Amino acid sequence: MANLILKNLYKIYPDNVTAVKDLSLEIKDKEFLVLVGPSGCGKTTTLRMIAGLEEISSGEIYIEDRLVNDVAPKERDIAMVFQNYALYPHLTVYDNIAFGLKLRKIPKDEIKKNVQEVARILALEDLLDRKPKELSGGQKQRVALGRAMVRKPKVFLMDEPLSNLDAQLRTQMRIEIAKLHKNLETTFVYVTHDQTEAMTMGTRIVVMKDGLIQQIDNPQRIYDRPVNRFVAGFIGSPKMNFLEALIIEQNGRIFAKVADSLLLVSIARGQELKDKGYLGKEVILGIRAEHLYGKGDLLARHPECILSGRLEFTELRGSETYQYVKIAEIEVVVRVDSELQVETGQKVKVGFNMSKIHFFDKESGVNIAERGHTC
Repeated sequence: MANLILKNLYKIYPDNVTAVKDLSLEIKDKEFLVLVGPSGCGKTTTLRMIAGLEEISSGEIYIEDRLVNDVAPKERDIAMVFQNYALYPHLTVYDNIAFGLKLRKIPKDEIKKNVQEVARILALEDLLDRKPKELSGGQKQRVALGRAMVRKPKVFLMDEPLSNLDAQLRTQMRIEIAKLHKNLETTFVYVTHDQTEAMTMGTRIVVMKDGLIQQIDNPQRIYDRPVNRFVAGFIGSPKMNFLEALIIEQNGRIFAKVADSLLLVSIARGQELKDKGYLGKEVILGIRAEHLYGKGDLLARHPECILSGRLEFTELRGSETYQYVKIAEIEVVVRVDSELQVETGQKVKVGFNMSKIHFFDKESGVNIAERGHTC
């Protein structure tokens, strides 16, 4: 078991491209930490620096309070699971799992005991005599996990291990890896570009962009309280809706003006926007699909929280239905009840749950105000 501390890490390549910028992070013992972000954000580079596979340009990495900057990868007591499995095609499943133990000259009986235990946990007992070409993608990934597990490392590092699997297998393997973490009680650091994986697996999430950490928190807080527009748009499926709005005051109340329509802002949040100097300024209004509604009774109760638009498309997702509505020339996604039937092209009214709305600075993208009271 181990905690990791990363201090002011930089990775600058010879062509002067900075992949990771001043990254500082403490990863707790037994934590499942997920690094998430778009391609090129620096998450895999960070993982490879922890593993010792990538030389750091500056900064410090500690594993269990031991500085490991100059420690060889094999001496760091970590195990890495790669995207492409990296199995030896000429070896059986048994020998692939046992390979690292054989290199360490572990006694044969101990190797057999450890491999059989790992095979039992990962449901590989009936596959030990097979070669990788005889396995499915999910089975290969379990073998790759077994090869890492059998060494009983202090830290597991996983670099997009599920990206080569189909959707059904990815869902299944997400559950298996989460269970594995709970059973092993070991520190996991997991890299993915898939925000669904991040939300469902991590005890904490690190959202990265352009080599910089944008936000670190538990999944629910990142979803509910994104610190900026990038995080708000990256985390969540469908992604958060964004509309340009002008903050104005009429008759002592604060409104967000979207095109020619007004949305009433709660007293507390309106005062906060006013105090921060946003009166008369344009902001970006953000709201998630589940916080918009199209039901008649809710619309009737909150006429001051409605915008009109035109239905462009309806997407059925089994138990959920999403309407794509064009408002002020911007398409927004609204989650509605499946029984709400509307013809494409018709005008519709969209209600806003103003207690769930976000306001982002138009230039910096920073989340301006905390959510206040219901409209």
